[in-house]
Amino acid sequence: MTGPASPVARDFVHAALIVDSEDALRARLVPALRRSVAAHERVHLLVGAHVERVLRDALGTVADRLEWGESATFHLRLGFAYERLRRYLAAQHAAGSSVHVITEADVSAPERDAPVDRATAHLSYESACGDAYADYGCAVTCLWDSRRHPTPLIESVRTLHNHELTDSGCLPNSGHVGSADYLRRISEIPLAAVPTMVDLDVGLVALDQLNPLRAALRGWAEARSFDADATGDVVVAVTEVATNGLVHGALPVRLRCWHHGDTLIVQVDDSGDRPIPPTAGFRGPGSADRVGGRGLWLARQLADVVTMHCGESSTSVRLHFPHVGTHGRPAGRLTGPPTAAAPSRRQARAGVVSAAVRARPGRPRARRRRECWPSHGWGTPAPSTVRGRRRSAPGPPTAAHPCGCTHRDAHVPSRPHSTSAPRRSPRDGISTGGRTAPPGSRIGTGPPPGSGRRTGQKPRWRPSGRRTPPRRRDQPSTSRYCR
Repeated sequence: MTGPASPVARDFVHAALIVDSEDALRARLVPALRRSVAAHERVHLLVGAHVERVLRDALGTVADRLEWGESATFHLRLGFAYERLRRYLAAQHAAGSSVHVITEADVSAPERDAPVDRATAHLSYESACGDAYADYGCAVTCLWDSRRHPTPLIESVRTLHNHELTDSGCLPNSGHVGSADYLRRISEIPLAAVPTMVDLDVGLVALDQLNPLRAALRGWAEARSFDADATGDVVVAVTEVATNGLVHGALPVRLRCWHHGDTLIVQVDDSGDRPIPPTAGFRGPGSADRVGGRGLWLARQLADVVTMHCGESSTSVRLHFPHVGTHGRPAGRLTGPPTAAAPSRRQARAGVVSAAVRARPGRPRARRRRECWPSHGWGTPAPSTVRGRRRSAPGPPTAAHPCGCTHRDAHVPSRPHSTSAPRRSPRDGISTGGRTAPPGSRIGTGPPPGSGRRTGQKPRWRPSGRRTPPRRRDQPSTSRYCR
């Protein structure tokens, strides 16, 4: 069944490139790349080393005009890679640029005893691309090698893309299946049976049981040689899903944990008949100040594979944490001006990607502006400070600087200008809180202008930074001030 697509999704070109040999790769992709280079279109390729070598040999010097990314660790976590590419496209769109992204799905066929089929799980993200990437005006082509995957999966790949790149060019796909229909159909497929013997089996009926659950999860992950960061990812992701079950599902919520090789697996079941929306967790929560809507999305960022089943009387969510993928940083480099930096592990765990974080309104802090220093051409040049010569009086304010200041004190090279109110120097009075200097008195060896004193004559009042000024040799010890 093919559902109607939104107007924006219909304009989005999401093409499938299915090849079965290097000759098919050259015949279909190389001409398209040459046309894009001739039309001065940006093309970014995120492919494996073998495909890159084949394309560079076929293109010659033209390959240097393309943008090449690194995909060695890009697909370590499917949800993280999917969000990484979305943020890159959003950055290009915000900068007014358009780029054609060609990516190769780095998911091999599952082994016979593998706990989950990552290639099939990747198709859920392929389906969600039609809605999540459609707003950015950038075409995306997905490269699949039919020699590495079974025929049913390749046929599903073909139906999940609205275009296909063939020998005749990029053609519309009349058999395209919408993301909502595909994800709903996938969620109705029952999950594999849970093993009889599990590592943890916990029942939850209240939110105050989450703290003991976190402690149990932490000990379980650490016992399986997960480090502190990876353990934190497991704890946060599982807690988010369990919280969703307690808040939105029916009690009790059952949580079972087991391991398959070096992969940790967690399944959360609730007894409610309220199904989870099939598209839940595939799109970010949006604004940083929005409350809710982060649970499944955050779980998809931290776990490698998240699968769901919505039955008539229960809802199940299963999370997979392979040791390699959970400990690695799943962020292949996406080059090209400008790039969106990959969200760090802490940002993803907090549930907010850095691109969506907004600065909290508050009092602006005074910052020292290096461009305000006299060495950058602003303010009055510093006068001579040779001992025995008085310093020049501060000159009049200069023209306003872009920061809004007038640079009255920019002539002092030892103190960079600050946009905040000027502080009183310790020399302006007794540094310990004593009386301040009388008006007109100055610090230095020369007398102030108009004082009537000769150069070298000692001032009548001279603060020294102490509570009591030092007495002269001929002064009685009971005197407080110099004569």
